[in-house]
Amino acid sequence: MKRDVQTSELVFLGLLILIAAYLFLVQIPIHNQMNELKEREAYLQDQITVLQTKTASRNTMKAAVDKAFADANGKPRAIPEYNNISVVTQELNQIFSSSVNYNITFGADKVDKTVVRRNIQISFTENSYNAVVDKLNKITKSNNLYLINTLNINPSKDGQYAVSMALTNFEYVPAK
Repeated sequence: MKRDVQTSELVFLGLLILIAAYLFLVQIPIHNQMNELKEREAYLQDQITVLQTKTASRNTMKAAVDKAFADANGKPRAIPEYNNISVVTQELNQIFSSSVNYNITFGADKVDKTVVRRNIQISFTENSYNAVVDKLNKITKSNNLYLINTLNINPSKDGQYAVSMALTNFEYVPAK
């Protein structure tokens, strides 16, 4: 049994083919491209947030550096160059030479990229608290860069002060 296809059916079939072709050739690629663009937008927003955070951090560091320059009248202390141990030893011996007694012990150098840290243990005895303060002021105002990590001051019954402290001395390794 054969029947003739009517024109309306052919038109309907043609419309279905056109709609399917439109969906597959136009609508679906546009939808996929929109999703890709939304993902790209989210990625770029994340990158903007990261860059804004870095900029804020950089501005904070710049303000700290500017303040350090301003506080030092444009000439902040420089970190001494590596292998400065003889200068450090001479300076510490000079600072503590007037003490009743003193002991200085140097730890091993710890290199972290271009910064060298050297731990120093110092114990000394002074006849007055003012002498202890004077020694600490000399260390903090030194051209060599020291960080006082721990500090113990123990007065004795005879009026002397036994002091023990741990310092970190900083130096830099210049680029080769």
